[in-house]
Amino acid sequence: SPERGTQLSVRAYVALGELTAADVLVELASGRVDHNDRIVHPTFTALSPAEGYDGNRWRYEATVGLDDTGPFGYTVRVLPSHEGLHDPAELGLQALPVQSGSATD
Repeated sequence: SPERGTQLSVRAYVALGELTAADVLVELASGRVDHNDRIVHPTFTALSPAEGYDGNRWRYEATVGLDDTGPFGYTVRVLPSHEGLHDPAELGLQALPVQSGSATD
């Protein structure tokens, strides 16, 4: 169980298809969660590409410190990365994890 003052190591495995690691920004969104398990006021931390695999799959990693007590949540998002973008979410393109247990599953 995570405790205040410990480090949380996060790994994300991302299949990039025809993109390169330079084409995307992989970020950890983390922070306190509300009573519905939604992250409120998230902190964003960039994950670094750590290792490439066959099929243009990559392992990204980051470590964050747990500086607060109470309910904590995190997720990973993948955004486009290009020097011409003012903000990574400018195009409205992002890949989000699929919610399990929904009526469409």
